Amino acid sequence: MINRTCGLFILLSLFSVGAHAVTDEKMHLIDEMLILSGSLDNMRHMTKSVANSMVNLLAKANKKITPEVAKVLKIEVINIVEEEFIAKKFVHKMSYEIYDKHFSAEELRGLVKFYKSDLGKKLKSTQPLILKETTVASQNHLRSLQPKLKSRINAALKREGLL
Repeated sequence: MINRTCGLFILLSLFSVGAHAVTDEKMHLIDEMLILSGSLDNMRHMTKSVANSMVNLLAKANKKITPEVAKVLKIEVINIVEEEFIAKKFVHKMSYEIYDKHFSAEELRGLVKFYKSDLGKKLKSTQPLILKETTVASQNHLRSLQPKLKSRINAALKREGLL
């Protein structure tokens, strides 16, 4: 029995090597920064954009997807991401580990202070516009690359004997 207990203790110890708990202070600072920076709102905007793009691609590929079906698909994708990433706090939990790894508590306090400043507030208010403009510019550039992409893919498929 003692050997089993010792073995279990050693096994559990091995799994916890390198793992450490994020302090309550850092979690609070990260939560505050996620709100102040607009990260949660940006995730919602990105989700809508990704859902729209994904469903539009599916609709192009499958003519059985009517506008009504596409609308339901978009709503469900958005709802699932909202539930899993926001409501169940996955974004927070993920952010705790990531920000803890890269920022000290003092640096996080500095970020919070920045996002409370006028410049930080301006950054937050313009981020959705910047994201939207960046997305449109990227989509336009990708559209302009379609002939090149098609040519390169066809050449690669021919080279591999698949076309």
